[in-house]
Amino acid sequence: MLPEGLVLGLDAAGPLYSLALADGEKVLASKHSEARHGRAEILFPDLRELLRSSRCEVTDLVAIGVNTGPGDFTGARLGVAAARGLAMSLGIPAIGIGAFDLLTPDAPPGSLAVVTGGRQFVHARLLPDGLPARQALDGLSQRFPEVRAVVGQEPDAVAALLGARAIRPQEMPGPALARIARARLPHAGGRPTPSYLGPAASPI
Repeated sequence: MLPEGLVLGLDAAGPLYSLALADGEKVLASKHSEARHGRAEILFPDLRELLRSSRCEVTDLVAIGVNTGPGDFTGARLGVAAARGLAMSLGIPAIGIGAFDLLTPDAPPGSLAVVTGGRQFVHARLLPDGLPARQALDGLSQRFPEVRAVVGQEPDAVAALLGARAIRPQEMPGPALARIARARLPHAGGRPTPSYLGPAASPI
């Protein structure tokens, strides 16, 4: 049986900034924003507001699930640092969850999972077991000529380049992170660290 208790899902690394508080399978409160800047300034005020609206205290938290990337590296560092600091102060686990883990439940094998990489690049992984790499958009069609579906937070542009179907996740990042963190809670592992794929990343 999975443990009960309040879990925070935090995504500052993806294109959609997302926070959620979940108790078991129930999402008590959440906030999502497409704002790319100022996440450091609003993160903790947003958390306080979510706690207030759900009538919970920060001490009710039993775990934190955080997106470790790849994605926006500054955002990943922000989210991981916030999660680790809060978890340390509360004596609870911070559970790192890779960006690709948020995408794969909604995609069939053979799909291409993509995370925004900035500057005409994406972080891409061929499902189910390809290695992630940073790939220029103008080289995608040559590298992945047979891909028929693209899954990601912003899959439309990549899907159009490949002549493929775009699949968006059915769940917002914050609630998904809280759900995955709860499932991993009995085996939380070590402290999360940001994940970043540079130009020299391993091929898929």
